[in-house]
Amino acid sequence: MNRFPPPSKCNCFVLRHAARKLTQIYDHHLTDAGMTANQFTIIGKVASVTTATMGGVSEELVMDRTTLLRALKPLRREMLITIDTPGTDRRKHLLRLTERGQRLFNAACNGWCTAHAEFEDKYGAARATALRNELFFLTGQKDHHESSKSHRVVHIHNNVTRVSLSSDNCFAVRQAARFVSQMYDRGLVDANLTIDQYSILSRVHDANEITMRQLAEVTGADRTTLVRGLQPLRIKGYLANAHVSRPREPQLFTLTAAGRTKFRSAREYWLRTQEAFEHQFGRSWAAMLREELYAVAIA
Repeated sequence: MNRFPPPSKCNCFVLRHAARKLTQIYDHHLTDAGMTANQFTIIGKVASVTTATMGGVSEELVMDRTTLLRALKPLRREMLITIDTPGTDRRKHLLRLTERGQRLFNAACNGWCTAHAEFEDKYGAARATALRNELFFLTGQKDHHESSKSHRVVHIHNNVTRVSLSSDNCFAVRQAARFVSQMYDRGLVDANLTIDQYSILSRVHDANEITMRQLAEVTGADRTTLVRGLQPLRIKGYLANAHVSRPREPQLFTLTAAGRTKFRSAREYWLRTQEAFEHQFGRSWAAMLREELYAVAIA
């Protein structure tokens, strides 16, 4: 009997799938401001506090330093954010929003509000608030959990616009997805796989043969993200192209013998991580959260 549960039972999978869906909604409405949802969250965090440190932003957004620096690079290049080192302590980096960054952020808030309204119209405002509370409980963000009862999402004072992260659905889901991904990555470290790579192997295993388009549909990932995830699996010999009978048929991916062996060994590590997650947060709570996140993914 196969002990591997269906994709919808994987806590990490449904979180990441929901995060991708919400990101697509917010990215779409932030396009006119020339900003992504991730960049909006970073700028919003810097704008919301008097002193924003690299460590503080990294911790709250559940981003490692390398990922945060990579995300900051285009913001610095466009002169939206500066990084200062006060005094002689070069270990302490302060993030500051420039006047240009504040103006762009003010303009981007219109797109953010449109995305916020679109999602909550489909999913339900009260339901969205309840989900954010659960996600902030998951990540241990008690302050956000308590303040998310407020319905005031945008604050304007002295021509400075601030968005409450407690009311940001995209931030809540993305933060939780990063938090749980790190948990599953640690669980799979001895299998020498990331949760991204394991998810791809799992989807290909379940389908036997699958096209790039089908893989994108079941994972919710865009083509660029998928290609980046597929490359190391092909290099290691875990994935191969299946034979197609007609030249113009879509390329099919299948697991090699080495890939099937790797998947069988890795799923034991995945299962332990899944069980550890549900032991920590409760099996019924995890099932409830998966159901809500699935509703987000199809909203």
